Amino acid sequence: MWPLSSMHQGPGVSAGERLGRSSERRCPGPAINPTVNSPVRADLMLIQFERPLIGSKYGLGDKDITKLILSPKFPDSSLFPINEWPCQVFIARILDYTVIRTLTITTRGQVQIIGKGTVFRTLDEANAYARRFYS
Repeated sequence: MWPLSSMHQGPGVSAGERLGRSSERRCPGPAINPTVNSPVRADLMLIQFERPLIGSKYGLGDKDITKLILSPKFPDSSLFPINEWPCQVFIARILDYTVIRTLTITTRGQVQIIGKGTVFRTLDEANAYARRFYS
């Protein structure tokens, strides 16, 4: 089980900036997590999480967000396999749902970065990080 969180949970993701600290999310392990390719990287990760992000915050009205794409923040980092813990990531929402079907991003307009985060091995590690830096 991967937690997706805001500045705290993870392998979880700690979604920092725009998602806010109260946006903790759990990602059901490898239920989705396939590799998504783009012109820039071939190791983006499609994730699905249990508690949706409220879509109205992103101009989606009552359509909530349950799938996001994670991209390693640094060129030497990788998500397949994750080669450093914790792993810093960019968090992007999907604007064009053909990305989910094809697992390919071909243009910038298909996704939008909505935050930065951190992927942890376990929820306990993410919570310890949150207590250390955000308490």
